[in-house]
Amino acid sequence: MKTSPRLITVVLTVVGIAVLAIAFWLNARQNASHEDYRDSNFAKFWVAGHMILEGKNPYDPAQWYAGEMQLGATEVPDKIFLYPLPQAFFLAPLALLPAPQAFLVWSLVSQAILGLVCFVLLRSFGNGPQNRLFLPLVLFLLFFGP
Repeated sequence: MKTSPRLITVVLTVVGIAVLAIAFWLNARQNASHEDYRDSNFAKFWVAGHMILEGKNPYDPAQWYAGEMQLGATEVPDKIFLYPLPQAFFLAPLALLPAPQAFLVWSLVSQAILGLVCFVLLRSFGNGPQNRLFLPLVLFLLFFGP
């Protein structure tokens, strides 16, 4: 009995997605348990989104400082939100979640974007042997990011 190449491709794709999903989840849980989100770049995004939802101004130094302190930051190196206002609106849905859960979602989404970028870049070179690098490349890059 001969196995069709299409079936092999589907099975390998499903296994690859499962491996990435497990790796992303484990990496996100590790990040959530070992990194202090209150003093990270994530905190700036969450605070800005939270301030937008509360009708506050992320460019007001007093409100920004109060928002960081409310989150529990130990230091506030930036006097205001350093990014354009549309980014704060874009991140507002993230602030609907409590900060610890939002950090987990942030980590998962960041990893999914990393995987998507690797996929698109490898596919831009055509359907060749380089596409076999996708899974090892994404797993390798998880050591350096999100």
